[in-house]
Amino acid sequence: MNVNSIFQQKLQEIQSRVPIHIMKNTPSNAAGNDFGTIFHAAVNQLDLSKSEALTQGKTPADLVSFAKGYINVPYVWGGTTPKGFDCSGFTKYVMNEYGIDIRRVSQDQAKDGTYVPKEDLSVGDLVFFDTKGKGISHVGIYIGSGEFIHASSASKKVTISSLEEGFYADTYVTARKVLLK
Repeated sequence: MNVNSIFQQKLQEIQSRVPIHIMKNTPSNAAGNDFGTIFHAAVNQLDLSKSEALTQGKTPADLVSFAKGYINVPYVWGGTTPKGFDCSGFTKYVMNEYGIDIRRVSQDQAKDGTYVPKEDLSVGDLVFFDTKGKGISHVGIYIGSGEFIHASSASKKVTISSLEEGFYADTYVTARKVLLK
């Protein structure tokens, strides 16, 4: 196999994984016509701060469905991956997959987006709690019907809990809307 055929094979692999709208706008005869030039031209067209193309057609229900796919993943303090999440690592991971960039820790996430009164919660809103008596220390994602999904240190896993009764009803502080829809 010569270098050109290897290049063409790798280019086809990338084209099969890169959204069509990016490849369609990538110059096929880019200067030098080499892998690096074409690859960089495609990457430069990605604007991850404006993720409409990546999230187009997704709904808050899709976000909840995605988040529910991580139920029973272990709680790991500082965890930010499907191998283990802490509360804010979980919310950041889920929102990032949806195309929304939020900060890393719950106290900072409570400053992202816009305030939502508890009675006006919508699916996908972030909900915040003071579980230690020292300010915001926990976060989850509202999934409707008075429930939220979160990485719980008490349950030692990603789980669903009630906002309307028990511990989380007593420690609820605020909510923020970070979804565009």
